[in-house]
Amino acid sequence: MLIEDLRTTSMLYEEVLEDAGFEVDAFDNGKDALEKIFEGRTRYQLIITDYQMPGMDGLALLKQLKRRFAYLPVLFVTAHGSVETAIEAMKNGAFDYQEKPIDLEQLVALANEACNRANVAPPILAKGAEVPYMIGRSQKMLEVYKQVGRVAAIPATVLIRGETGTGKELVANAIHQFSPRADKPMIAVNCAAIPESLLESELFGYEKGAFTGAQKTRMGHFERADGGTLFLDEIGDISLSTQVRLLRAIQERSIQRLGADEQRKIDVRIVAATHRDLEEMVRMKQFREDLYHRFSVTEIRLPPLRERRDDIPALTEHFIARFCEEYGCAPSGLEPGAMELLMKYDWPGNVRQLQNSLRKALLRANNLTISKSDVREAISQPATSPESDAPADVFNMQDWVGRQVRKAVAEGRENLRDAMVEELDTILAKEALEICDGNRSKASRILGVTRRTVRQRAGQ
Repeated sequence: MLIEDLRTTSMLYEEVLEDAGFEVDAFDNGKDALEKIFEGRTRYQLIITDYQMPGMDGLALLKQLKRRFAYLPVLFVTAHGSVETAIEAMKNGAFDYQEKPIDLEQLVALANEACNRANVAPPILAKGAEVPYMIGRSQKMLEVYKQVGRVAAIPATVLIRGETGTGKELVANAIHQFSPRADKPMIAVNCAAIPESLLESELFGYEKGAFTGAQKTRMGHFERADGGTLFLDEIGDISLSTQVRLLRAIQERSIQRLGADEQRKIDVRIVAATHRDLEEMVRMKQFREDLYHRFSVTEIRLPPLRERRDDIPALTEHFIARFCEEYGCAPSGLEPGAMELLMKYDWPGNVRQLQNSLRKALLRANNLTISKSDVREAISQPATSPESDAPADVFNMQDWVGRQVRKAVAEGRENLRDAMVEELDTILAKEALEICDGNRSKASRILGVTRRTVRQRAGQ
């Protein structure tokens, strides 16, 4: 069944699908389509529907279908999509979600795949939540939104993976807001920001007198999040001893406060995130394999900003508008060339770096118009560049490191850290000697190494 109110589009889809061997019934509104389905005379294998239609939109159609025909695949194809629409569609059991113009070969491939699938997850009713600051309409971000929709309705533990600054906490918020737990608390914990000696007491709580300084009983984050979601950011930074307690809490759905004798039952959905290579940490015995498998059942991988450059203009517009509102100033704009520079830059710090750089550029701008030089100054620091493919006029350490790592991966190199440290040591020694007018004693004190080391590293 094809539901599309634009006749030219409907005829195109119908022709392509029929050429691929499908029988197609076409409708221009959801009401007539539902009546046809509810008659029960035709058992459809797939529904392809637009979102915005007269009378009943595609999301309302989906909800009604899933109440009675949970098995029936529904494919959304729309020109009026949004982050919320994509997540709601997938959460309510859509087979897939695509934005127009859809590649016609992909349309046929999805139709074949849908008709071969026997079952679709049961529906969870929408709550109409909003997702703050999840900006982007690139294909890679669309896949992220669809994954959020798929996992939001189920209580499974989720692992969000991605580089620093890609927005892992925003995705965790979206999972919570579109889940049946949306009216319950969501507690976020940055495991890397809490000293190891305090992390267990922060997570599990403690009884009065459990240790020196425990003057009263305190509830931990697990109990505070009871009924809701606990977001554990930088899960790869916790110690093996804390990993043991965390695994036990997940398996037994209960926790034990420090100094307590009894276990306390908890109902918490755990969403974890990390930028680390957990597989390598498991191999190095730095992360428990059983805990890794608990987390890796359901994974969402966030693309770095350099792999979704098409989203940079929308992100830029959003952040600048937000900063202008924050500062109470008139809307700002970009001079020709400024956006081009933003699009070409690799953004090793991802969306977070883009946000911070735009704030700096706006504060530097004359007449609230951001120039190319404002952008260049905001994203770079003048320095002496190591021998690399970094720009000749400016050098950013994080950018250089990112380039070297990606280059090593592409070339299959090993022991990159040792090579980079050796290169930096050489540069430090030469720079210190030059600035200190060749005085090795002074250079060695600045660098915290011996005079002999300075001489060796500088090649003298």
